[in-house]
Amino acid sequence: SWTGAAWGAGLTNWFTATGGDSWSYDTSALPWVNNREYTLSSRATDKVGNVQSPTTQAVFVYDVAYPTAAVSYPADIAVASPNSYIKVNTAVALMALNGTANDTPQGAIDRVVLRLQCAGSPTKQGQYWNWDTETWGAAYAEKVLSPGSLVASYPWNINIITKAFSEDQTTYYISAQPMDKAGNWRPAASTNTFVIDNTPPVTSIVSPATQGGQYSPITTISGASADAFKVLSSSIAIRKGDSYWDGGSFSLPSPQWFNVTGGISWTYPAVENSDNISYR
Repeated sequence: SWTGAAWGAGLTNWFTATGGDSWSYDTSALPWVNNREYTLSSRATDKVGNVQSPTTQAVFVYDVAYPTAAVSYPADIAVASPNSYIKVNTAVALMALNGTANDTPQGAIDRVVLRLQCAGSPTKQGQYWNWDTETWGAAYAEKVLSPGSLVASYPWNINIITKAFSEDQTTYYISAQPMDKAGNWRPAASTNTFVIDNTPPVTSIVSPATQGGQYSPITTISGASADAFKVLSSSIAIRKGDSYWDGGSFSLPSPQWFNVTGGISWTYPAVENSDNISYR
């Protein structure tokens, strides 16, 4: 308990507050410890010396630290994956967005504010998604999510109609900004940039030529791939007659795909150099 100079063990020490029916006590000198639970006790005494019993108590947490938040899905394009470059199936009505918000125990999350904004589009550049009307518009819009209970860790999620992402090859920002029960707002939101991309990439074979080329020997197979945003990987299958390459010989009745080396420009080592044989 507070002794008037320091925190110490022992009996409760009582200090006279300022005021009467409405009172206050200056706690500016107390060395509060962040994310520590405290119990405040109060009692009143009347003019003839009657002391309140039992006392009134309030339990609270001193919290001056910012909570944190993150968007898990969609992921940020800094990580090239299907979670950041997303193919949307508009035949399915809803898509789930999710993430986390955390405060240091004993703190608790009060809310997470979500914002979804179009970052690159010929029709809705800079517009916000209105979660209530389910439309894009120039007016600022946000969605507030709350855990509904006192928790330091809040795994948030929300569904959005897939028609929100009906425009292909478009870039978006999604941000999450948390506040805890003590009113500490995270100064800056956590923001992920993601891409809606329903258009497949294309690839071409540079060497050997795709039609009529004759090479002896073939040392390297090479090609090029292209996409409006990012090529994640390229792969090839090789056929000789009616059989496909299995990694060691031509023995398969159907294609087996092998990842090539490189991104936009790629290569793959030649598989064999049999004379007068046609490969595809």
